[in-house]
Amino acid sequence: MVLQVYYWDLRALAEPIRLMLEHMGVEYENAHPESAEQWFAQKYNSGLEYPNIPYLIDGDVKVTQSFSVMRYLSRKFNALGGDTEAEKQKIDTAEGFCGDLRMNLIKSVWFAPNYNIARAQYFSDMPGKLLSLESVLVKQKWSAGDKLSYVDFAMCECLDWHVMMEPRCLDATPYVKKYYEAFFALPKISAYRTSGRFKNWPVSGGAAHWGNDNNKAKM
Repeated sequence: MVLQVYYWDLRALAEPIRLMLEHMGVEYENAHPESAEQWFAQKYNSGLEYPNIPYLIDGDVKVTQSFSVMRYLSRKFNALGGDTEAEKQKIDTAEGFCGDLRMNLIKSVWFAPNYNIARAQYFSDMPGKLLSLESVLVKQKWSAGDKLSYVDFAMCECLDWHVMMEPRCLDATPYVKKYYEAFFALPKISAYRTSGRFKNWPVSGGAAHWGNDNNKAKM
């Protein structure tokens, strides 16, 4: 049975899931609400526990929350997770950092009341925001060790949003830049992003100050 990824017709929180599925060579299809009104009307009658999007449908299994979906896929296909307790701990920690980085950008910039001021301040502070990741990548290839993990798909998607906004924002953190470039050079990731399956835009929903056609003037 083909897996189904249900989300808005944009990148945001579902794109790391798509990247992961593409890398593993797993067949899937995208499904989208017809409108926000449709989603909110059906949200609590969707058969989901803790209903939210993105969610994954795998036969009778329905999984909500983006990182929960990624962990489910890692277990299902026995890939991109840790083998030892120490590896799993590092993955957990990297996931926490990634979640913080992602939500910081979304909340403090994309939805900031004073967008232009918030954006300038955010990118001025960018090297400090990436210091922990830079320090880790001095010692290892990927965010949680020398093996690729599901966290790297979310981390590098998030870094890509930053680079789209400010193309030189990784220059002050050369190990992060090398990591970002290595990820998107992975053969199946590169093939996907040059295919008709990949949609570079929009990144965010219409209410955000950046990442969609409503706000192109602020790119």
